[in-house]
Amino acid sequence: MVVYKIQYHNFEEGEFEKYEGMSQEKGVQLFRSIDWLKELGKKKEDDIIPAFIVEHEGYVIKIYPLNTGQMDLLYIPDQKVKILDLVKFYRKRDSIEELQKVMENFIARKFSVVQEACYEMNTVDGNKELRSTKDKDFTYKLSFTNDMSLLIYAVVYSILGIFILGVAMLVLKDLNFSLISLIGSFMAFVPLIVYVQFVLSNRNLEIFITRGNEYFTVKKNDEVKKYFKKDVSKIITFYNNGGRSPFNNTSSSNIIFQNGDQIGLTSLVIKEDALAKKFREHIAVKKHTMIPYLRNNIKL
Repeated sequence: MVVYKIQYHNFEEGEFEKYEGMSQEKGVQLFRSIDWLKELGKKKEDDIIPAFIVEHEGYVIKIYPLNTGQMDLLYIPDQKVKILDLVKFYRKRDSIEELQKVMENFIARKFSVVQEACYEMNTVDGNKELRSTKDKDFTYKLSFTNDMSLLIYAVVYSILGIFILGVAMLVLKDLNFSLISLIGSFMAFVPLIVYVQFVLSNRNLEIFITRGNEYFTVKKNDEVKKYFKKDVSKIITFYNNGGRSPFNNTSSSNIIFQNGDQIGLTSLVIKEDALAKKFREHIAVKKHTMIPYLRNNIKL
C-alpha cells in the first residue's frame, strides 16, 4: 500500500498528515495542491523544512523545496536499513513536472527507473531533519526514567537521611545536635517527597500533543478530554537549575486556560522545554524556585 505524508513548516520531526489507500492520480493531486515554495517562505528559524513523502514497499521518496526556488528529491532505496549502515540516498533537482514523473514511476514500482533519474549523494551530507521520514509517537506519559537524576537523588539522599537519623538516635545525646540531625535528615528526604508527589499527581495520565496540531488530548483514568491551544492563556513552569541542586533537571508545569482550568504536568511525563515548543506563541513563563514541586490551582 502506498502512503502519502505531508510535513508542513510548523510541524516537528516525525509529525505528518498521513493519507493511505489513495490512487496514484489523487496522490499526485495532493502533492500539486500545495504551493511548496510559499510554504517554505513561512518557515521561521525554529521551523522544519516542509516536505512531501511517499512510502511504498519499504522504499521512500521525500520531496522538499529549496531557497533557490527549486525542489529536491531524496530517494531512499530501503527504509528498513538504518541510516548509520550507509543507506544510499539519491537527489534530483528539477521542475515540479519532472518530480511528478519520478513520483509516478515510484508509485508504479519502477524503482530502477527512479534510481537512474537521480545521482548518488554521500550519506554524511545533508542534515538529520531531511533524512527523517518515520512517524513518531507524540503520546507522553509517566515514566520513571524520564527524570533519572531526580530518581537517583531521591534514593541517595533518602539513604543519607536514614543514616543521619540513625546516628542521631544512637550516638548524639545533646538535644540541639539531635534537632539539627532531625532537620538534616528531613531535608535529605525532600527529593523523595517531590518524586512521590510527581508520581501520584501524574499517575494514569497521558497527553497527546504535537506542535502542528491546534488541539491536544489528555487521558486521565480512561477519561479523554480534548483541549484547544487557542484557549491556553499561559504555561507556568517551576524549575531549579542550580548546578549542585538535586532538582537540576527537574520541573513542574501548569497549563492554564482562559476559563481558569489547569493541567499539572511534571518532568516525569514531559520536559518543560519540550512542552514549551508545542506552542508557537511565547506563552511559557519560567519561574526559578528552590523546590519545583507541582503546584495546584495557581492564581495569575
